[in-house]
Amino acid sequence: MSLGGDQARLDVGAEQAAEAIVLLRLGLTARAAAAAQRTHEFAVEHARTRIQFGKVIGSFGAVQRPRGPLPPARRTGRWPRGWPWPMSG
Repeated sequence: MSLGGDQARLDVGAEQAAEAIVLLRLGLTARAAAAAQRTHEFAVEHARTRIQFGKVIGSFGAVQRPRGPLPPARRTGRWPRGWPWPMSG
């Protein structure tokens, strides 16, 4: 390992590099899931407290209506077999 200037260099094998990439992706996925969960919590809280036209906006039909079935991955953190992958063409 050498440090110098704006770059650091670390010589690792292909297997170690692949594992590091997997761990990096896992970490990014966990952060994205946590951010999505927190955003949902903020939206629900906003719908419960925001007043428009003298009423809480959560009481309006368009806010109450669900947008569709929640995929199992959002509920459990796992994507089950048989469910279409949302990124597939």
